[in-house]
Amino acid sequence: MERRPLRLKFITVLGNIGLVISILFLTFKLILIMAINGNEGAPIALATAKRWTASYRQNEEQNNPGETVTKAHFFGKEKILEVLKQEECVGMRIYYGINDDKKREVIIVGTKSDENNILPSNEDNADSGSGIVLDDSVWCPPFCPDPPDGL
Repeated sequence: MERRPLRLKFITVLGNIGLVISILFLTFKLILIMAINGNEGAPIALATAKRWTASYRQNEEQNNPGETVTKAHFFGKEKILEVLKQEECVGMRIYYGINDDKKREVIIVGTKSDENNILPSNEDNADSGSGIVLDDSVWCPPFCPDPPDGL
């Protein structure tokens, strides 16, 4: 049996350690990249939701006196499911925007586990067939729960 010099053994050990460190680094990086999985979010108490929405309305009324405060946006189940049924979709991201009439909007897009949005291939066509950008919600007011439920 041929004996390898001590220097060669040392280089081999260092190479193996480097390989293990590289594998661990790549595994950790992959875990970080796959940061969302479709289980994000958690229920909160109704009392907390009421406090937060009241705080929002109060803030909006102070910052925009005389303006009607938009309390909520309603999206139909079928439209939400269209977003969620897209290939690779694990959830949705909700963006805030200001429309051309200077009114608040919410925009919903599907999101993949790599944290990237699922967007249409054509920026100017809502029906381009690839990704869905959802808006055109029903506003509250005027379409709100009756009687009001505190949210």
